[in-house]
Amino acid sequence: MAFERKYELTDETLHVSKMVLRRIRAVRDFGDVKAGDLGGWVSSDGAVVGGRTTRRASLDHDGDCWLYGDAKSFAGGRVCGDAKLYDQSEVIGEKGVVGGTAIIRDRVVVDGRQTASFAYGYGGVVVGTTAELTGAGHVTNPRSGFKVEYEPKYELTGETRDHEGLTVHRIRAVRDFGNVQAGDLGGWVEGERNLSHTGEAWIANDAVAAGMSVVRDDAQMRNQAALYDHAILTGSASMEDDAIADDHAKIVDRAWMGGESYATGWTWVTEDSTLSDRVEVRDNTEISGNADLSGNVKVRDSAVVTEDAVLSGNVVVADKAVVGADTRLRGHERIKGEESLTYVQQQEPDEEEEEPDDGPQPW
Repeated sequence: MAFERKYELTDETLHVSKMVLRRIRAVRDFGDVKAGDLGGWVSSDGAVVGGRTTRRASLDHDGDCWLYGDAKSFAGGRVCGDAKLYDQSEVIGEKGVVGGTAIIRDRVVVDGRQTASFAYGYGGVVVGTTAELTGAGHVTNPRSGFKVEYEPKYELTGETRDHEGLTVHRIRAVRDFGNVQAGDLGGWVEGERNLSHTGEAWIANDAVAAGMSVVRDDAQMRNQAALYDHAILTGSASMEDDAIADDHAKIVDRAWMGGESYATGWTWVTEDSTLSDRVEVRDNTEISGNADLSGNVKVRDSAVVTEDAVLSGNVVVADKAVVGADTRLRGHERIKGEESLTYVQQQEPDEEEEEPDDGPQPW
């Protein structure tokens, strides 16, 4: 059967962070939708070559699925089958799929970027057959055929400001949770996708979460901390002072960022690791195992700092180097590539073996 579009993109646009979404309009009758009806917003209607879509559409052209009102599917999200999204609901992330006969209303966000093993890129979030979700919440681990009404924990106030070219909204708690009381003013978000309504996660003071970033579980942001792009702050992790995480950085478990520390790229900061002062970590690095970084330390290019390592001063760790095993580095040390093993092996060599003469020795 020849491919037949069921909607087109109108000229009406909506900016979400750095993305441009387009309002959709039906071009034929299907389900309860009539040709000419306006729908919600998508980032892609799919590219068609030879009668087939060659790029994933935010909303399938098959089935009776549809976006009503201001519902959105973007950033890799997919709505298919006979699923229906209403109001301000959203599906986002390349592993986010809403299908079957699912019905999603109000301000529920189906977030396909967040799975139990998100740090390794496995898993996905699929909302399918007969699921019905209402209220305000983040869906990250749903079951098929379930009904949930989420209770919002905060609202967007009418107070807005410009932040790095983005419009952000002040938040206010609408119920008690953790150390937050109903009525407490919080920090700033670009949209409800940035702060989960579940758990005790909170953004306080003048901290900002914008773009496709998210604060969830029991994570906390305070002071002037900022989270951008696709960065994730989760678990019991916290960001304070003027710390910044952007791109695809993930701050998880009980990790702490403070001072003017900066995490970017596909960096993973986890366990009880701490970044303070002017530390910068970037480019596929991993900070784990209770590592403590301070001063002007820089970690980049797929390097790993772990196992209670303490780095301070102007230390640079780069080029897939691994620093761990209670290593203490300070000053202007430069650790990279093949040097890594000499800094991991802190134990004394066996008495029966001669100590190898292969470069710098551990201290």
